[in-house]
Amino acid sequence: MRIISILNQKGGVGKTTTTINLGAGLTRKNRKVLLIDLDPQGNIATCFNDSSQKDMYDFLIDNADIQECIRNLGTNFDMITCKESLIRAEAQMLGMENKETLLRRKLRGSEHIKNYDYVLIDCPPSIGLLSQNAILASSEVIIPVGCDFLSYKGLRTIVDLINYISDRYDHEIAISKIVPTMYDARSALCVEILNQMSNDFYELVADPIRVSSKIKESPKHGQSIFKYDLKCTGAEDYLKLVNQVIYDERKYKIEEKEDAEDLSDTENAQRHKISLKTPLKSNSKAIRESIGIFTKPSAKTVRALKAAAKRSKKGKGSKSTLKFKAKSKLKVKGAVKVTKFYKIKNNVGRRAAYVSY
Repeated sequence: MRIISILNQKGGVGKTTTTINLGAGLTRKNRKVLLIDLDPQGNIATCFNDSSQKDMYDFLIDNADIQECIRNLGTNFDMITCKESLIRAEAQMLGMENKETLLRRKLRGSEHIKNYDYVLIDCPPSIGLLSQNAILASSEVIIPVGCDFLSYKGLRTIVDLINYISDRYDHEIAISKIVPTMYDARSALCVEILNQMSNDFYELVADPIRVSSKIKESPKHGQSIFKYDLKCTGAEDYLKLVNQVIYDERKYKIEEKEDAEDLSDTENAQRHKISLKTPLKSNSKAIRESIGIFTKPSAKTVRALKAAAKRSKKGKGSKSTLKFKAKSKLKVKGAVKVTKFYKIKNNVGRRAAYVSY
């Protein structure tokens, strides 16, 4: 499951539009999606002309069951809405202990949430307590940015704020995408801003979402852009974003058991297990040593080491620079077990290989 916050402290950059259309596009790719509205303006409910009797206020403050707050939108598509009462929730949370992680604890305490492939959180246009909760509940952040001067100037600020919150609370979170929105190729400024964003964050910037009247019209009809007009440029652009997010699934894969501290020692060892049958590259020596396991290198590596040692022996006369240290050890790391092995050290190449026998 991937929990992604759609975040920007600047308003009017397309956060809600991106949340809705990204979620709708993912359901078309057979992913089960839950939208969570943390913006007290309640725009997700407005865009779909629908809302549930219980909402995010009841879930966060009144301890309502998450299934009571969920409203179904279609196949594999659910949402939890909010309204102005969420402003009161933020004020009430100020007096709570560990108030910044309330949403994370609520989501982790729900078994139903594990049924989803994606949880998309629409954040308010500020870095207040609600946005902090969203960041600390998420594993990723997507930042929609308008292709104008002020939006671009605010981009660095929001990136720094996310990094600050992550460091302060020791929470691992990745900025997986920066999405340029309201892009107009006829505007020299839009082209310039997009080029600057691509230069500053070249690995993160997604394909731009072009200006489209259909994107503006679809909320009035209570539909996503895909249902309103599948052939328009807006649907084409958001479909590209959906495909890019799905492409990153292996990169940002989250384990079912979130925290290592929640696992027993045996489970934690198994989680980091390295198969002895899988050769590791020479540059992974630090990984082997940190885990405490020596693994068998490839046959090519062993042959190269022995050939280098043989050449060195011929060049130095009878004195050999190849040293063999025979060891007989039983190394146990949790449930991972390695039996006897030889350590072959080649003094010429300053490289080492570990061969089990």
